[in-house]
Amino acid sequence: MIIRNTTYKITWVNIVNPTEEDINQISEEFLLPREISHDIVTPTLKPGAKVYENAMYIVQHFPNILKEKNKVRRQEVDFILGDHWIISISYSDINSILDLNKIYQLLSSDGHHTITVGGFYVEAIKTIYKKSESKLDDLDVSLDTVEKNIYNGHERKMVTILSQKMRDIINFEHTFTMHDTILLDVASYGKTVYGPTFVRNMNNLHTSYLEIMSRVRFLKDAFREFQNTNDSLLNHKTADAMKTLTMMSFVIFPLSLVASIFGMNAKNIPIIGYEHDFEIIIVLMLLMSVGFFVFFKYKKWL
Repeated sequence: MIIRNTTYKITWVNIVNPTEEDINQISEEFLLPREISHDIVTPTLKPGAKVYENAMYIVQHFPNILKEKNKVRRQEVDFILGDHWIISISYSDINSILDLNKIYQLLSSDGHHTITVGGFYVEAIKTIYKKSESKLDDLDVSLDTVEKNIYNGHERKMVTILSQKMRDIINFEHTFTMHDTILLDVASYGKTVYGPTFVRNMNNLHTSYLEIMSRVRFLKDAFREFQNTNDSLLNHKTADAMKTLTMMSFVIFPLSLVASIFGMNAKNIPIIGYEHDFEIIIVLMLLMSVGFFVFFKYKKWL
């Protein structure tokens, strides 16, 4: 599907889930190099930016949280920047992370601002970064919940939750991996094409990126520390349980041995046949249990 807008002699074309017909149409209209036409047919795994004779081709990945699964998924948006035109290409519902129409209308309706290709690109990336920061805010808030649950005895429950949070943070970090290089390349390209204002805006955008990555690294370290703490507490509880079970086994084993000996089908078993023989055996077993318990306490095994 192709959406087209033209304001102040600037043309913006947005393509969602491009078909071969869509690609052929814009390639002929904007004289796109064959390599770009070939690449935008399907999503690209490797992000980056390339400069061609009449355009710059940018592939960027952004995090998109699926509300129904609360899972971070990577989403690709491609930009092709010309001198008086810009093409954006997405391969899924772009409105989940960015409403390009709203950005275009905002820029074109601002009486103090003349829309430019560079300005549109900067506003688009700035909007996505703000949404990404709001998602990081949610992860930041969840740190307090994670801490409370860990120290309130819910270690087993937190194993899965912490793993999911670490997965989301790693996906965030992986998604933004190439943005540093891409933003610097775009700023270098736009210096002569779009002027010094664009470079200043790109520098501000690069600062926003660095702030996001700093938060991502902090959250990653924080969740990793909580994960280590949770594992330590869980291991400690497991070790305590195993120690208790082991002590119980040591106490029960001799009792079982005594019961087995006196239960043997032999003629000359001591005590058996005497008056109160059952009570004597029970008392003997209790004395052995108390003796083992005192011995374990003396050794500080309990």
